[in-house]
Amino acid sequence: MRRSRCAFLRRSLLSALGCLPILVFVAGCGSGAGDRQPVTGSITFKGAPLARGTIEFSPFEQEGVTLEGAEIHDGKYALPAKTGLAPGKYRVSISSADESQKAQPSEEAPGAGPVAKELIPSQYNVNSKLTAEVTKQGSNNFNFDLE
Repeated sequence: MRRSRCAFLRRSLLSALGCLPILVFVAGCGSGAGDRQPVTGSITFKGAPLARGTIEFSPFEQEGVTLEGAEIHDGKYALPAKTGLAPGKYRVSISSADESQKAQPSEEAPGAGPVAKELIPSQYNVNSKLTAEVTKQGSNNFNFDLE
């Protein structure tokens, strides 16, 4: 009895592991994946193009839509349709690190090494009120002028 139980458990485990790639693929195909729209725009900070940073789009409605982001280079960012955004309303967060200034030890996470200091005020990232609404028909070009 013990031997057949082990064989059954082994077969069950192998079957489950064999299905794992399929489950991962299906989980990645949430609703709206075929509806992704390209998103582009520009970012200025204190009147000049933001040299480098990141922009993140967090959906207000979480169902079937995930957080997406892009790197900012010379004040421009782009999300191609393949990794673009599904139509809907998003909270926008913009960050840029000043590599020349490291954060104070009291600002570091426990066990973490020195991190670069954030250039962009928290009102545009951690406490951001910036929004963007992606549509199927629109240009989906979002420009942000940060002070």
